[in-house]
Amino acid sequence: MKRRLFLFGSATGGAGLLFGTSAFSASGVGHTVSIGTGDGHFHVELNDDYAGDASEYVVDTNPIRLILDDLHKHGWIRFDDLLRVTNTETQPINVHVKDQDWLGDDTDAVLDYRYDGSSIVGKENSVPLEGVSGDNSMPITVRADTTDHDDLQQALPDAEADDGDRTVMFVASPGDANGGTGDESDEEEVTKGGENLSVSAPGQVTVGSDNHFTATATVSDGDYSGEATVTLNVEDELVDEQTVTVPEDGPAEATFDVPTVYNDLEEGNIVTGRHGPLRFDGTDWSAGVEYGESTAEASGTLEVEDAPITFGNAKCAVCGMDTKMWDTAHAQLTHVNGDRMEFCSTGCLVTYAVDPMKYDGNHVDVPDEPIEGAWVVDYTDLDSSGERAGDGTDLINAHEAYFVLDYDTSYGAMGGNPRAFTTNDDAVGYVNSDDDLGEEAIITFDNFDAGIAEKYRPRFN
Repeated sequence: MKRRLFLFGSATGGAGLLFGTSAFSASGVGHTVSIGTGDGHFHVELNDDYAGDASEYVVDTNPIRLILDDLHKHGWIRFDDLLRVTNTETQPINVHVKDQDWLGDDTDAVLDYRYDGSSIVGKENSVPLEGVSGDNSMPITVRADTTDHDDLQQALPDAEADDGDRTVMFVASPGDANGGTGDESDEEEVTKGGENLSVSAPGQVTVGSDNHFTATATVSDGDYSGEATVTLNVEDELVDEQTVTVPEDGPAEATFDVPTVYNDLEEGNIVTGRHGPLRFDGTDWSAGVEYGESTAEASGTLEVEDAPITFGNAKCAVCGMDTKMWDTAHAQLTHVNGDRMEFCSTGCLVTYAVDPMKYDGNHVDVPDEPIEGAWVVDYTDLDSSGERAGDGTDLINAHEAYFVLDYDTSYGAMGGNPRAFTTNDDAVGYVNSDDDLGEEAIITFDNFDAGIAEKYRPRFN
């Protein structure tokens, strides 16, 4: 079984661009376009390397305010490299501006966002950004154009209408830094649910290296200022609820952290290894806000990559022994719903894998969910004295390992355990060193059955 990735939803973030009352129309009617602020994973901000004197028409507040006094009807103005987009995560992303009728480089559009001379409006125009260790930022040019419009009022949505959303959304989806937007089925944008709410969140997390995923809900002031109630639900369960005070002159943020790795377990707790409500077959989430007399919601699906983690203070799911101390052969396993089981030894792991429900309620609560990941010690990691220094994060994927069924030689906790190897050649080398073993003793994880389990753990049946 391969590790699977499931989408959390695209990271959204940015800087607000607010066009002042005299920007496009001689009538002086205010025209406002805004972007919710980022959350630390993906930034859109004023570019420090901008060549012009931005202070004449840019007010660098949160959000940024851009006043275009010199643009009249049937005119245009371009700000080269005015903004900078930065990916602050380790994973590469693809960046674009969510397409709307009034955005882009066609005749109906009045605003365009460009990189290297080309529009980045629309998913088909996504631009790749590497993670923090690579080329992780790019300048963005803003062009405002009323050439084919009498004024901006004609081009923008009606601010008074129910669907008069004038929000420019910078969107980041997981991707290959070499280019392309990836498989369409593996991408999903955050759904913006209302005029006053935007949500920023990482595109994916890897259990073990990312100890939390963080979602930030940004509430803008609109026509109301005061308290807003913001909630985060994961898999239809309320994770957290926060009350924020939204000022008249800017947005307010509510940040939610959901752990991907459990804390050390308390004595007597048999729920082993739950990382919150995260699932490996897709984790749906939604953020909502009640603000004044209005409500709004945004939703997405979390992409989670499973991986081994540092051993905690859990007991073996099969025999109840300590798992952290038996580091020569201890093992881990996860279920699709996120429950992680620890084992003192490889033999206990494979015995559990054959029939998990046999151990329900003994030392652990076993979920009625399929097995997802499994990890074991590579036998070649042991030194000449039979010891190793690994903490658990160095375990190898049991689904891809080769196991030698050596019933006669003691190894690890509980006496007998199958030895695991990363490569078939290593497994062959081991059996060739023992006159009593042949290559028929080499099997893969899916070959373990009740007969083998009983040989390693006689009390299995």
